[in-house]
Amino acid sequence: YCHIKDYVMPELPKTNPPNDYGPYKGSAANHHYVIENVVNALNGNHSETTNVFEGMKVVGFIEKIYRAGGFIK
Repeated sequence: YCHIKDYVMPELPKTNPPNDYGPYKGSAANHHYVIENVVNALNGNHSETTNVFEGMKVVGFIEKIYRAGGFIK
């Protein structure tokens, strides 16, 4: 779903269906990379990929999307 003023969503190629976790359908295909990065950063083996501010901004965007869709108040 895409609803952005004055934007026409291009036709995208079909992808694999989402994973079925019962009440949730989606994909967690990249979560292991995020977890691996966090563990490596905490162990001092890697630097973090992003910072807390950027993470908070992403959460804020997700909340705005859910709020606009009427899923949260």
